Amino acid sequence: MSSSGEGGYDESPWKACNQPIGEFIMPQRFKRLSHSLYEYRYHIVFCLKYRYRILKEAIGEYVKQQVYQLCKQKEEIEALDLNIQPDHVYLVVSIPPKYVVSEFMGHLKANWHSACSNNMKI
Repeated sequence: MSSSGEGGYDESPWKACNQPIGEFIMPQRFKRLSHSLYEYRYHIVFCLKYRYRILKEAIGEYVKQQVYQLCKQKEEIEALDLNIQPDHVYLVVSIPPKYVVSEFMGHLKANWHSACSNNMKI
């Protein structure tokens, strides 16, 4: 065991990353707003009414496109993962703290339903 330095360490941990002491490096996974850093990821599962098994093949692909498109409509919301099952949808999404998750889901489900009912006969 080395006896040099405080706590038995020879060098400062800041020296290894070539940063001045006291300057902190933020990993790229964090996102920024004007006064905050965040990394929120929500795992959302929503089911169809009566769990009808209609999200197959072409309808499932159409729903996938619509969900990605609706996520892009809201500023700084990113769909990280999406899995369409015949009767429900798994969605992993990054939502900034300025949005309420329930309001985002209301936006998503209302617009998704209107887009599907306008373009497809289910």
